[in-house]
Amino acid sequence: MKLLWEQVLEDWQTQSANDFSTRQLIVPTFHMLSSWNSFARDSLGKENQAKAFALPLVQTMDAFLSEIANEKLIPYPLPEEENEEEEEDLPNILVLLHQTCQEIMPKDFVWSKEGLRALPLSENILRHFDEIDKALISPEKIFLHISEYKDLEKDIPELGEEARKIIRNFWKEHSKNISRWEKNQNFTSIWNKLSDIYKGFQEKLDKHNLSYRGRIYKLASKNLPPSGTYPYQVSFAGFSAMNPVEEKVLKHFIQHQKAQIYWHLHDHYMQDSQHAGGYFPRQYKRDKVFSPSFPGSYLSVQNKKTHVMECPSPHGQIRQVSQKLAALSDQEWSETSVVLPDSSRLFSLLYYLPLQDRQVRIRLSCPLRHTPLASLIELWCKLAEDPNKNLYRLKESLFTHPYLSYFPLGKDKTAESITQRWCDFLEIRRTNKTEPKDLLTFIQKLNKLYSKQNQGRKSVWAPTAVLNSSVLQSFQSLLESELDLTSELKLLEGLCLKDKLDFIRNLLEGSVSISEDIGNSSDQPLQIGSVEYTQAFPNPNLFVLDLNEDIWPKGISAIPPLIPYNLRKPYDLPVLQDINAIYTHFFYQVLAQSKTAHLYYVRSTQTHHGTINRKEKSRYISQLLYDKPNEYPQPILLPYPSLNSPSKHPPINLAKEKTPEDEKAIERVLKGQQEDDNEEKGISVSTLLDLLACPLCFYYKYILKVYDPVIISEEGAIPTMDRAQIGHLLHTILEKLYKDLEGKEVQERDLTDLEKKFPKLMEELTKKFCEEEKDKHPLEKEKFDYPFKGPNILIPDLLKRRIKTLIDWDKKQVPFRILSLEKEVGKEKDWKIQLDDRRSIRIRGRIDRISQKGNTIHVVDYKSGKKNNNQNIIPSDSPFSAENIHEHREALQVLLYSLIYSQSYASPTEKVMPELLFLGSLKSDQESYLKIQEIESGKKIPCQDAKILRDLIENDLRTRLQAFLKETHFKPTDLKDTSKCPFPDLCKKDQ
Repeated sequence: MKLLWEQVLEDWQTQSANDFSTRQLIVPTFHMLSSWNSFARDSLGKENQAKAFALPLVQTMDAFLSEIANEKLIPYPLPEEENEEEEEDLPNILVLLHQTCQEIMPKDFVWSKEGLRALPLSENILRHFDEIDKALISPEKIFLHISEYKDLEKDIPELGEEARKIIRNFWKEHSKNISRWEKNQNFTSIWNKLSDIYKGFQEKLDKHNLSYRGRIYKLASKNLPPSGTYPYQVSFAGFSAMNPVEEKVLKHFIQHQKAQIYWHLHDHYMQDSQHAGGYFPRQYKRDKVFSPSFPGSYLSVQNKKTHVMECPSPHGQIRQVSQKLAALSDQEWSETSVVLPDSSRLFSLLYYLPLQDRQVRIRLSCPLRHTPLASLIELWCKLAEDPNKNLYRLKESLFTHPYLSYFPLGKDKTAESITQRWCDFLEIRRTNKTEPKDLLTFIQKLNKLYSKQNQGRKSVWAPTAVLNSSVLQSFQSLLESELDLTSELKLLEGLCLKDKLDFIRNLLEGSVSISEDIGNSSDQPLQIGSVEYTQAFPNPNLFVLDLNEDIWPKGISAIPPLIPYNLRKPYDLPVLQDINAIYTHFFYQVLAQSKTAHLYYVRSTQTHHGTINRKEKSRYISQLLYDKPNEYPQPILLPYPSLNSPSKHPPINLAKEKTPEDEKAIERVLKGQQEDDNEEKGISVSTLLDLLACPLCFYYKYILKVYDPVIISEEGAIPTMDRAQIGHLLHTILEKLYKDLEGKEVQERDLTDLEKKFPKLMEELTKKFCEEEKDKHPLEKEKFDYPFKGPNILIPDLLKRRIKTLIDWDKKQVPFRILSLEKEVGKEKDWKIQLDDRRSIRIRGRIDRISQKGNTIHVVDYKSGKKNNNQNIIPSDSPFSAENIHEHREALQVLLYSLIYSQSYASPTEKVMPELLFLGSLKSDQESYLKIQEIESGKKIPCQDAKILRDLIENDLRTRLQAFLKETHFKPTDLKDTSKCPFPDLCKKDQ
């Protein structure tokens, strides 16, 4: 099977003898249209190119259906979409929708201020109207009143019994959280009026002769040309996941206009009935209309090489790819495509890529947040808030910013003159009356200066300058249209400066299109584009970046949020599984067209707070690793090479030598002694695990006593409580909530009483907790403001769900007796491990809950998060190795608690069972007990009594502690994964 555009062009030339005047090619997206244009320009001779491009017969499905519907196409911003049409009428549609909402919603309804970008909620509502129109769903049926959805006794022909059941379950669950929805998002009030809003909106559009995409699709489906009357021979190409209107249109043209359809198919997922990438094509192949158009063979993957590269950071990924690209020959350069999920890596890639006399063709949708423009706008906003306060902190950024470094402002001698000159240049008034239109004036002036500086400059010497100019011009158009819209609706009138700056900052959440050819070479360029753009190109040499989950494929954020999953599914609206299937299809299409594929993913990434977040590699890489060799070539896993010369940068010796003072400090830690007293309290379980996991980390934390730095949030941002603080609050609430049941036999009615009183108790304790934490964190007081603001507003709901989960779990366990809550063990009674003739250690800890059922004591440890696969496993071989502590820390922790209790408090006849309750994912049938994994057999045996592991644990702890004490240095862990290290700036192991 040939590649998509090769097959289309060959058929056109064969059937029409290079006369394309009667041909029309319809593609699903603007990306595909650009891809065809580039292919045709490179493949056709000069004498035939004019024939290919002189006629406006290569169109996107949007433009094609607009002509059929005989309506004017009015595009509006949708994620990852490109529009070649003019958008001058865009504000009119949103204004009409906003006016309709205001007319229909009650006068006392309070619109959410979230976003302030053009209109509250209106764009989101418009996206959903677009969705249901393309799906040919009646708004009167999907936007039923809640009470009608609860009582689905009337017959809805489109919905089967299973679909009705899904909807009933949704509203049953929704009613439990109705107060939260109404308080935070006015969900119910808006939902009940959406059908009326839709009807009123359509009437206004008819009156003004306007339309949006979904409406045009719906109108076109009712206005399809009669059989044999369409004047062109139509070819549809590149369609993989069609909405109902597209499916209806294609079938009509195939049956009544003899249209051709070209599928872009991969043999790997077409032959595998379970492969996500072929989910939609396999469905179409079974359709009697589409089936004859399917080819006899598909794209093959024979004789291909796949290299997978793990990079420790995004920066390291870019440098590696740039070095690889710079080393390509001219021929390889013209046969190479680089696939980026978005343009967040584009500027860095071009910065490190020496173009010399080569050319790059860029086709991307660019999030404004990922461009230098975003930092410039943020600088402008900070200066607008208070020029004098922020000038000295921002002056260096202003003078070195890539947009401003071309335009020196002269030498100023005083702070006042510097301030005034910058404010004049940035169009910032110093009377606290700065307006968004001042930013527009500055952008317009900057655009003129930038264009003048770029005149006569060869783009090969400054490739990012071309992009910066394109982004500036796009942002200017966006800002102009937004200001026209807000002016018409009078949305910015009367707002304070902070709200106006928030409006400006929210513009950066949008995206612009980058379609640029950079460089002066006449040879074929290297392609840099999105997966949608490059999927139809032959890519002999392929580079794919950022193959991490939630990027490949996109996560739930790709789904419009208003219509929930349990309503999407029965109405066949796109859900997450559909998004996954589409992205998988794209990925394998791109891969199928390559001879050598270089796949990169980032293992970890540095956040702006200085912490390291774990990045999971994409499921596509895992799929390739587990595919059978005869189905797909096994990828070659490459180690990450060093970017630095060993001669210039010798290896760093991270080990710290133990001094006599360090030895004394270690003795104090092992005994649990403070510097100002000699009381032996014993070593805590968490301290012991830190010591064994990484001695160097132990040195920083307990010997040098280096604590995590206080993070001061950016101005205007509300800081969020971290996981440890939320977990501490949850434990406090649970202790107080269950306190009255301590020492009693718990029955189900007792737990029902807890359900009734915990909301009030939770509010009281949360308020008290926040007041106490403010004194402990004077630099972060705003984090503990109560009632919560910003992201913290989600915390009460999270706490309620975690507490409700535990109560529901306990109802399944009754009757049982609670013996103790938050009990300190090992302090009064000893469990000692003898290290040598003169030394022993005593281990202590605090147990969340100790309960008894029959002859079994349950030692319970709460975890506020979700359970991973191996967190409840105890390895029977060297359980306290660094690797096992990293992997099974929670299990080892509760096991040690259980052993302390069994040694000092339990009777010989009682069993002591350690239990982990992960409240974020706890279910009634979930196993809470630990499992012992035998190394030889691989079996996992339930740990019904911790006592059976006492000898194993004591011996392993003794051996490892003795080894630690004999060492002359604090050595770093031998683990490769150091992503959870609390001291990344001190320990340079990962660098």
